[in-house]
Amino acid sequence: MTQPDQPTDGQPTDGELSAYARAGVDIEAADRAVDLMKASVVRTQ
Repeated sequence: MTQPDQPTDGQPTDGELSAYARAGVDIEAADRAVDLMKASVVRTQ
């Protein structure tokens, strides 16, 4: 039996999402962008 506040598809509920995620910010995409930029930033130092 599932809890009433828990989704059945494994996705977080609105209560579990950060304010950024609720605003539409893709945190994982931002993390990927930072990873992609790191090498370029290091070369400028």
